[in-house]
Amino acid sequence: MEHFNTMAEQKKSRKEESEVKRFQINFTPERLVELEELMVVVGAPTKKDLINNALSLLNWMVKEVKDGRIIASLDEVEMKYKELVMPLLDEIKARCANAEKLRNVN
Repeated sequence: MEHFNTMAEQKKSRKEESEVKRFQINFTPERLVELEELMVVVGAPTKKDLINNALSLLNWMVKEVKDGRIIASLDEVEMKYKELVMPLLDEIKARCANAEKLRNVN
């Protein structure tokens, strides 16, 4: 038997999806200064805005690395690039390589 959500159930579901959750991050004083300086440089009005942008960038980086690409900055004049090296990106590469090995075994 199929179940169709009532309007009340649909409304409740949408409300639950849109609820904001609160969490706390503990920073050293130095990291907090760094965060606040970045806010000024990029024009982020709140820490939330800065972190949301950072999260968007991280999501993009993860997708690109999963697709086999590198994250790099490009000097368009010299046509040279510098790859971003981060343990987090190395971990993604390793996981993708392991997943590929498992696919090839089966």
